[in-house]
Amino acid sequence: MTRTWAEGSEWWIVKNTKDNVKEERSRAELDRLYDEGALRFDGDKDEDRPERRKDRQRKASVPLSDLDLKKQTRIKFRRAVIRAVDEGTTPGTKTAKIIEHGTRTDVTVLQSLLDELGRTLGQEYLGREETIHASTYYRWCVKYGEYGDYKDLAGDFENRGNRNQLNPIVRSILREEMAAEIEAAHHRNFPGGKARPVMKHIMAGVLKRLKAERLRNPGIELPMPQKSTFYNHWNQYPAYQRDLAKYGPTRVKQLHRHPRPIDKPQHCLAVVQFDETRLPIFVIDEILGVPLGRPWLAWLIDVFSGAIIGFYLGFEPPSDLVLGSTLRHAVSRKSYVAQHYPGLPPFPYGGIPHFIVFDNSLPAHSRTALTNTFNLDVPFDFTPPRTPWAKAEVEGAFNVANSQWLQGMSGFVLDLRDGIDRVDYDPAKNAVMGFRQLFYLLHCWLLEVYHHSPTPGTRLTPDQRWTAGTAEVDPEYPETSTDMDVMFGIVREGRRLDHRGVVYENIRYYSDGLHLLRNLRGHELKVKVKVNPLDLGKIHVWEPKEEFWIPATARETGYGGYAEGLELHCHKLYLRHAERLSGRNSLEALIESRLHLQEMIAHALPDALSIRASGLIARALGVGSQHVFANLDPNGNLPTLTGPFAGQPLNPYAALPTPNTAGGTISEAFVSEAQDSASPLPVAPQRQRVIPAFRTDRSLARSSE
Repeated sequence: MTRTWAEGSEWWIVKNTKDNVKEERSRAELDRLYDEGALRFDGDKDEDRPERRKDRQRKASVPLSDLDLKKQTRIKFRRAVIRAVDEGTTPGTKTAKIIEHGTRTDVTVLQSLLDELGRTLGQEYLGREETIHASTYYRWCVKYGEYGDYKDLAGDFENRGNRNQLNPIVRSILREEMAAEIEAAHHRNFPGGKARPVMKHIMAGVLKRLKAERLRNPGIELPMPQKSTFYNHWNQYPAYQRDLAKYGPTRVKQLHRHPRPIDKPQHCLAVVQFDETRLPIFVIDEILGVPLGRPWLAWLIDVFSGAIIGFYLGFEPPSDLVLGSTLRHAVSRKSYVAQHYPGLPPFPYGGIPHFIVFDNSLPAHSRTALTNTFNLDVPFDFTPPRTPWAKAEVEGAFNVANSQWLQGMSGFVLDLRDGIDRVDYDPAKNAVMGFRQLFYLLHCWLLEVYHHSPTPGTRLTPDQRWTAGTAEVDPEYPETSTDMDVMFGIVREGRRLDHRGVVYENIRYYSDGLHLLRNLRGHELKVKVKVNPLDLGKIHVWEPKEEFWIPATARETGYGGYAEGLELHCHKLYLRHAERLSGRNSLEALIESRLHLQEMIAHALPDALSIRASGLIARALGVGSQHVFANLDPNGNLPTLTGPFAGQPLNPYAALPTPNTAGGTISEAFVSEAQDSASPLPVAPQRQRVIPAFRTDRSLARSSE
């Protein structure tokens, strides 16, 4: 800035540091801009480069107290020396010689003062005497006087030493190999999320190129750099690029994820959101008619189209089992809809997501969720706590389901703000919906109503947006040879394999493959197993050297009749109950415990139990969609049902006449029946104390007489 005077007023010539344009402004206008915060005085010089100015601005934004303690001490000491010299000398006296006893000495006034300040101020600030030469003092003055910033007195001790000892040819080869490793990581597949030994490959590439370079230049000494030199150059790259080379693009997106909103997707399955909620409707036992409680609903919604690509419905609370079942349904083909629900439109929505957004729940942070996403090579992120607006699509879909699908059905839980007393309307007593009926109506609503209703703003239906989104990027599904039980299983370490087989939760497993493994690796081994928590009839044992899973069944050890189709949660209940009954956990004790529990449940269900107790019973029986989706084959067909509905059709209306005289769809007729309390959904005749008939030794089948 340059000050001028014109017509008795003060004017300044100012320069904009952004575009280097000089302007003439009055003092009054500059005062106004400074008060408004639009004017900032820049002490940088005109000849400074833009990088230098940015560095000055960055340093100016850091307070002196935030610097390193050693730098603060040096700044205080040097600043005190400069101030003391200015106070103790007058202009022109610094270079004067000191006269002692009438004799002129070679010591200047400045050096004498610096020696005294080095003793006094050195003890005060540094804790020791410091030698200060006149040249050092003048160097400090130059650094401070250049910009008038005391932080320039901190020093650059980290730049000491000869840092150019590496041959330029070797340095160029080293940097090229590192850049090539980072670039290759963008296109490399990292199976199982394993870390890649990056430095090993870089050093091998450098050594290979150095050997070739030595042959071309025999007179130049090109030594192989030390390992520390490799890491010194490698650490100069940003951490994101180093992690990219080590872990790959999938893992690095998880390590460096951010809580900001995700960019708007450009095609289907680009971003998928997951959440779960408890439905505001009561479900009853299909035979006994007693309320089982309110089921949980979890689903994955495609943000681009709004389509539901996979869901879970059942009494399992939020857990890794719910997340795995939902994800399994999403990546599976859904041919079972045409097989069991012939009157409904097809279910084309699904595929492997490109990115998943989870809520900040414990199941989403579980190791099982991490394993499932790694196996599918799907990156994921979490929404911040207590921010439902960060996943508005999935939250809005739940609100639509409550208002358009469930509201008006008998058993719907009304809001307390509606002001209806429970004496006038008790949802538990008015419930008429069995699980298979609710499961069927969910498909009806999704395939006939939700996916064909225009969304606000776009006026396009989720089905239309899905068709447009998949025209650019086709959905991908797991290969037909993929064992879904292995992909979505849970891993447990440290199991013992010997002549009795491998034991998991007191169930023994064996196979010819395990026998061959013992012959090759040893008669007793510590192994890692993968278990499908929905079916304990088969597990998989890891072969560490060849890196593949070996199947083993409980049938080989005599546990097949008990374990096949058995859910892990139910098995743990049987184990605890067996300890209470007999103090044993043998096969006979487990079968007795299971029969005893089933008999207790059969006698307890007709009684007026609490909703919580009924919900626990429904969970113990395995009432949920997990037993449906776990039996889907690679083509999406459903051969049979397991769990509490073993031997029964998935469609509860399969044996009922299906003509529709109203002119609408079959499902619309059933929805209208469900919403009409005078004509509830048809259920089997109810009796007071029906005792279950155990048709098999692994599932609870109820009598239909």
